[in-house]
Amino acid sequence: MDYQPKVSKFKRELIFIGNQERFPFTKNWQYKTQLRLYARVKLADQTQKNIIYKGFLADDELIRQLDSGFGLCWSVNTPTQAEKEYSKLNASYKLSTYLAAGVPVIVNQEMPISQFIVDHGLGWAVSSLDDANSLVQNILESEYNEVAKRVNRYGEWLRKGFQSKKIYIDVIASLLDE
Repeated sequence: MDYQPKVSKFKRELIFIGNQERFPFTKNWQYKTQLRLYARVKLADQTQKNIIYKGFLADDELIRQLDSGFGLCWSVNTPTQAEKEYSKLNASYKLSTYLAAGVPVIVNQEMPISQFIVDHGLGWAVSSLDDANSLVQNILESEYNEVAKRVNRYGEWLRKGFQSKKIYIDVIASLLDE
């Protein structure tokens, strides 16, 4: 995909991409921060003032709509699925979507990728949705803008496959050194 997003705009809004059955915290969103939800099936009560349901979009259309706010990488365990435990082992595809679009992220600090996000200034790691809400409501626009610039540059590397190419080159180099 040949796509070059602009630097993400400051907006006190969380973005979440995911099925509401799999991520039940999206069904009863009770935070001051608005949640822009991209999901195939609408389960949330649309009278809730802080959920904006956007439906399912193809990847190339979705990435073009992600131009502001904070991408949320979050999960909780349900009676039928250990989603939170799974997310501790596997970085969410949503994370790469947000970053490729140039959107700063908020991740659960228990996710292994959280240290990478913080160390590289691509977003924030928090321990609860309450903390995520508080961060969005209290962050300075200037702080967001600095992170958004870094994420925009990193997103270009992702979209062009630089990370994958580097890994491939490193593997080949290590095999040749043996």
